[in-house]
Amino acid sequence: LNCLPGFHWSGGSNALQCRWTGAFTTVSGMCVPSLCNSTIPSNLLSWEKESTVTDGGIYYKGSDYIVCNYGYIIEHPQLPSNSTCPTKMLVNCSSAVANKDPSLNLNPKDFSCVRASCPMVNLISGLQHYNSTLLNLHMTLSIGETVNVTCVEGYRAAPLDATSASCENSYSFAASCGRGESTKDPRYSPCEFNRLQCVPVHCTIPAIPHGSISLLGADTYDMSRLQMYNVQANMSWNLSSNMTANLSCDVGYRPASSLVDYPASSPRTIVLSCSSECQLNYSSPSCKLVSCKDVLPAGHFVSGRLPRPFLHGDVYEVYCPSGSVVDGTTSCETMYQTTCYDGSLMFKMPTDLTFRAQQIQCKPSTCGNGCSQPCSFDQRFQDPLAETIPNTTVSEGLISRFFQCRSASAQPVDNECKQFVDIKCAQGCFTRLSNCNLVQQNCQIQLPPHSFTVPAVTSLTLNNRDSRTIYCEAGYMLEDDTPSICETVQVATCSCGSAPIKRCIPKTCASKCDLGCPASQLLQFPYFSSARYLLGPEISLSSTIAHLGQLQLSCMKGYVPISNLSFPRPVCNPTSMISAVCRSCEINVTDGLMCGLASCPAALFPYQTSDGLQLVDSASRVGFQQAAATLTGERINITCPVNYAVAGQSARTKEVMCAAKSDGTCGIELPACDRISCPAFRVPVNSMATWYNDSVSPPLKEVVSGGSSLALLA
Repeated sequence: LNCLPGFHWSGGSNALQCRWTGAFTTVSGMCVPSLCNSTIPSNLLSWEKESTVTDGGIYYKGSDYIVCNYGYIIEHPQLPSNSTCPTKMLVNCSSAVANKDPSLNLNPKDFSCVRASCPMVNLISGLQHYNSTLLNLHMTLSIGETVNVTCVEGYRAAPLDATSASCENSYSFAASCGRGESTKDPRYSPCEFNRLQCVPVHCTIPAIPHGSISLLGADTYDMSRLQMYNVQANMSWNLSSNMTANLSCDVGYRPASSLVDYPASSPRTIVLSCSSECQLNYSSPSCKLVSCKDVLPAGHFVSGRLPRPFLHGDVYEVYCPSGSVVDGTTSCETMYQTTCYDGSLMFKMPTDLTFRAQQIQCKPSTCGNGCSQPCSFDQRFQDPLAETIPNTTVSEGLISRFFQCRSASAQPVDNECKQFVDIKCAQGCFTRLSNCNLVQQNCQIQLPPHSFTVPAVTSLTLNNRDSRTIYCEAGYMLEDDTPSICETVQVATCSCGSAPIKRCIPKTCASKCDLGCPASQLLQFPYFSSARYLLGPEISLSSTIAHLGQLQLSCMKGYVPISNLSFPRPVCNPTSMISAVCRSCEINVTDGLMCGLASCPAALFPYQTSDGLQLVDSASRVGFQQAAATLTGERINITCPVNYAVAGQSARTKEVMCAAKSDGTCGIELPACDRISCPAFRVPVNSMATWYNDSVSPPLKEVVSGGSSLALLA
């Protein structure tokens, strides 16, 4: 077996023999890549991969870089003509001929290394804002040599990733020839300068509430940073010396540097710039509230004015002078509102939604102008019987007796019997509602039928304030819209010519003079058992209950006094009563009570079994476990736990019911749950049994001897 070019046999024999058994002999070797000679003659050269040194060469079809030591560049006849500052070159182990070792594509003896240098053009490439007059642009520096670079005014030295610098940074920096600390440094280049850059200085703009910053020409980075600044008002921002920015204050605010007394026309925007010494053209820029001159028409006055300038956003109520109303209002308002908006006064009616610049005026309020206002006496109504009541003022909408009337005769009129003319005040003007009539003081009374006086007369003449007693005949009573006690006597009193009296009408069933109540009415109250007088005997259903007689009703067994809204129902109480009264032929209970089903006291679930080891619960209805009350007659199923039965029975479940007891109270008899036991058995003779009781703590274990009786619980 022969290897292909570039490979050689390694291991045992490469011969393959067919043996007499019909099988080939085993081949123990294999073809492996051959090595190219990788000896480097110069001490300035080295292989980039450390493995080539230990292996002694490069394997066939492998490659590696030949590199120069730090500060040197590589030379070789086959380097591309456009190569600049090469420090390494790739060598391949690729050439191979049959039965010969492979060779490198490039002869290591043709490589050499020379000292690298940095031309000044490499320094100024990409460098901006430096003083070129201080540099010799034609010189070339060797590795390790430095040159000093000075930034122009407004710029400072800073790292390459910086966008601006403070004035604490230096004006200049030293650029050294050779970039990178070793040949393995990704930034390594012996012909490039290790340098800083010149960046503009900046001024710090603090957070400015009620203002925003916009740049006058800026790159994407600055614009994105500025957007964050304007959104987050609690952060500062740097303005570079090569930029200018606008500070725009919100409506109602002005830059503090331009604030005057009443800046209605002062600008809301100023231009900010940063000097080469990191100083803003405006120190501590901010936005301040503007104010307004609160110049109002004569007589208009402001309510609740604060002891400070009239600032943007302030709203005050302005009132018209006394006797005036707001001009143009339909509801005769005396108040309007004013506000300071961006340095100018604005006004609005009470019913308007927005403020306007037009000043609101007030006009005098007069009679008949459509406005609600009080009336004062300024005219006399012609009436021969009317006497003026002077110095009178009437409120809007009220009725007043403005004039008092005189008697038609020369006789003086009792003050109680004087008449008055009624007038109404409407929108500042009086409206007359009545006239004066002749004043009558004495009373002429004609007795109605079935009435009499003592001594007996058919008619009466009474002076003002005189009175006389009038009686109804037997079998008659006074007419009344709401009869209650059937009066038969009245007193007629003369008052300013009038003495009203009642008629006498017959006493009939309709008159309800007999106000007693038949006891049979008690049957209309459901579920009552008996009734008795308050602090008196029991009432017979065939008797009559006296008017205003007070009763006490008892409910049947299992029922209690309730109202329609009683919830939960009260429990049985044999001593509870319903109070009632006989009034005007009807029995009425107090507070609208009636007899209704009672409830048993709440049964507390779960409860323990007789041995206290398990809990008994009921799932008959939702909420029963929360000790809900149960009405009389309601049934509940109680089920004992597994291995338990109702005491005295073999069943696990028993139905119980809320029922009244012999003493009148109600209750539920909850069954006891006993542990089920098996029939006792006898332990055989000549044997023993081990008995376990796990129901106690710690569990018990006892040995029962043969011949003894033993009973087990479930």
